[in-house]
Amino acid sequence: MLKIPENYPQGLTYLADCIYRELLLSIPAVSASALAMEITEAVRKEFAGTQLYIAKGDSFDRDQRNAAIANEFNGRNHRELARRYKLTFAQVYEILKINQKK
Repeated sequence: MLKIPENYPQGLTYLADCIYRELLLSIPAVSASALAMEITEAVRKEFAGTQLYIAKGDSFDRDQRNAAIANEFNGRNHRELARRYKLTFAQVYEILKINQKK
């Protein structure tokens, strides 16, 4: 369980919780809780008093998806890839065409 100090700012609580959930995927809960708070405090101290913009990362996500499609393509699985990534066949063909040029 994540141990949040009393009266901790709400935005930092959300950040600590997000970090904690990700850490739980690889380390025990006790360690994840302490580490999540350490990371959150480091972020707070680094960016205290500033407006922090966190990009949505759509372009990064799209590039990662396209690379995965190119890696998973076996010459016959256009339909499966389109369904898995919720794309049309034309979109899958275009992604593969672009990735062949790289």
